[in-house]
Amino acid sequence: MAKRVGANTRKRAVTRRAEIRKGLRRSIVRIGSALVICTAAGGLLYAGTIGISEFRNRMEKSDLLNVKEISVKGSIRTEEQKIIARCGLRPGMKLYSIKKDVVKSAVSADPWVKSVKLKKKLYGRVIIEITERDPVALVNFGTIMQVDEDGVLLPLPDGSVSLLPLVSGLRDTVDEAGRRVIDKKGTERLNEFLREAGKVDGGLFSRFSQLDLSHDYMVRLVLKGVPSVIDIGTEDIVERLNQLLEIEKILSTENFLPARINLCYQNLAYVTQRSEVEEEIVRSVAD
Repeated sequence: MAKRVGANTRKRAVTRRAEIRKGLRRSIVRIGSALVICTAAGGLLYAGTIGISEFRNRMEKSDLLNVKEISVKGSIRTEEQKIIARCGLRPGMKLYSIKKDVVKSAVSADPWVKSVKLKKKLYGRVIIEITERDPVALVNFGTIMQVDEDGVLLPLPDGSVSLLPLVSGLRDTVDEAGRRVIDKKGTERLNEFLREAGKVDGGLFSRFSQLDLSHDYMVRLVLKGVPSVIDIGTEDIVERLNQLLEIEKILSTENFLPARINLCYQNLAYVTQRSEVEEEIVRSVAD
């Protein structure tokens, strides 16, 4: 019996040694595989780095991605070359070096530019698409300027003639972009009056020669070709503007025109003063 026990012990020892050797072989294989993989990965990474660097060097030397043509679309009042110079674009620079935000910010610094789109095309074409501002009125802040619906003040070219109405009673300021603009309250009031006039008659606003928005409760205006100063109450403005259309028809057939007409109330009030005071009336509205 003792002999059998000893045989079993030897057998178990042999089995354990075999399992240990087998485990060691597996570990060696795994470690070797890991080393091979790491070595291969390192080699690929190194080769990739060299490849990317070489590719980059070749692209830098190649003219494939060079800017060859720069054009501006939508430019009417702004000069194309000034826009290109303002954003720093030039032929020969790389397409990928052009940053859209930088270009948009630089071009938008021009007061005439309302919005900007930058397009980079194949074969080195760069297109700057701009939308310009449309003036809606004239203002006088020491010099006659134009203003658009956003309240941005725009220069009036020397020698140009404008049929837009001259608006007074507004205040100017500087916005966050550093542009000279009409303050928010004045811009909102001008736009509101534009909208209401458009509802009554699409061409009514274009027939005004002067507007005075100094007073909160009324608008003082002068129609083109009519020396009479007309006051319109801001309460029930649509009704007052419709009254103005009727007055306009009457004035167009009258030889004697009153100096002032008051439409602030339901009943019309005429000041029966000779129209020879036209210059004084127009000056008072402009002030």
